[in-house]
Amino acid sequence: MTTAQILQQLMTRQELRYLNDASSYEQGLNIVRDAPGMFLPILLPMALLSLAITISFLRVVSDNQTRLLVFAFWLRYAMSAFHFVTYKPFIAGLSLNAISSLLIVIVSILIVKRRYLLRVDSLFLLSLLIIIILSGIVNGRYLGSANTIIKFMYLLSVAFLCYDALQRHGIAKVMGLLSVAFLLPISLQIVSYVIGPVKATEVDGSASYIGGYYHEAAFSIILVTFLFVACFTRVGSRYTLVFGCIGIIGLIAANYRTSILAAAPSILAFVVCVVAIRVRPSQRSAVTLVFLVLALTGAVAVSTLFAERFKDVLTIVENGTDFIKPPEYFSRMDKKVLSGRAYIWSVYLTPWLRSGEMNFLFGFGADSWQDLFHLYAHNTFVSYAYEFGIFGLVMFLAVLLRTGALAMRLRGVPRIVSLCGIVSFTLINMATMPLWLIEGNLLFAIILAYTWYSVDKIAKSKSSVLLAAEDPNFARTNPGLVR
Repeated sequence: MTTAQILQQLMTRQELRYLNDASSYEQGLNIVRDAPGMFLPILLPMALLSLAITISFLRVVSDNQTRLLVFAFWLRYAMSAFHFVTYKPFIAGLSLNAISSLLIVIVSILIVKRRYLLRVDSLFLLSLLIIIILSGIVNGRYLGSANTIIKFMYLLSVAFLCYDALQRHGIAKVMGLLSVAFLLPISLQIVSYVIGPVKATEVDGSASYIGGYYHEAAFSIILVTFLFVACFTRVGSRYTLVFGCIGIIGLIAANYRTSILAAAPSILAFVVCVVAIRVRPSQRSAVTLVFLVLALTGAVAVSTLFAERFKDVLTIVENGTDFIKPPEYFSRMDKKVLSGRAYIWSVYLTPWLRSGEMNFLFGFGADSWQDLFHLYAHNTFVSYAYEFGIFGLVMFLAVLLRTGALAMRLRGVPRIVSLCGIVSFTLINMATMPLWLIEGNLLFAIILAYTWYSVDKIAKSKSSVLLAAEDPNFARTNPGLVR
């Protein structure tokens, strides 16, 4: 049974018309408005200047892996700024963005060490990739699967590049270099706040300052990535607080509810880490209390300022179970909650749960939602269930849980940073689809690489201690490995 037949059996003609009629978006399901691009006379010189600065910083490293890593970040953020050109089909139906991502994957395959694929953590990701391929074969969706496979390989490539760079240069140097790649999007956001352009957000049409980028979802993920790279992983840096303020103010200006909520735990943990490192032990309790009061005051101020934007979150918290129902039972008001997300999730999950055995196991195939829906699922877990079935959903959960389990092995600041990164990424996945965006793949790749590297560093330290105990000369000949 096809997806269309299942949905036609499930929903009335009126419901299908409501879902697919573009005019219904303006009535409350979701407003999708094209973002006005940054003014070209401003964008072009700023992009070229950021490229020159990035290249100048890359001179401090000599290995191609680290250079490609930083360039990949800059290239994606720069090309997304030119979305009015790079999002359109260019060759064989592929956009310039897709072509650039494919080129990064190809070059990465040539220079990344093959043994990284044999890591246990890599096997979890490769298992999910195999499920995506099998789902495409079962449903005969080869083109859609190819697009998803490229994105997934991009995620793996960047994760391996970052992991390799961290092993060569350490956290401070690599994250410092990566911070340079964010110069362009942050500068463009500042320009958009001063002279425009300004984008209208979903449903309420409130202002979103995203530097002329296409959508606040992708841009806010860039800012969350910036916070993770420039702040959370470099708590001891002298510029940490400055970068933290820039990232937090940028998130508020971008005005994307999902990312603001997702970043909250990481920001709070960041404050705790700063206190733990920069304040004397005798003063930590008092300073921590002051920071917590300030954080709560800020949270209240933000919630008051954006009360209209966050009221649906309270509705879901208070009446969450009332929204677990088939789409035909949603009232007109129910369909508007969380910009229509609860309704969208029901529309996706109900046909999957009522489908045949093979579709339940393997889903309907990558990008199969595009056959019927104008809107993506706005939830990675829901989308994976629909596209890749129970196998894909469980394997994606396994990847997140495995990464979380690795983070639990860490101690101190790395443990807090890694866990909060995973929590924030998971929260983003609950209300949008970061892995559908290359920007989200870059964020997850950084979290994975940071966690892998931190765990390996502890393992090497323990191994060195054991060797030192067995060989008295080891500590003298390897002072940097034994403390």
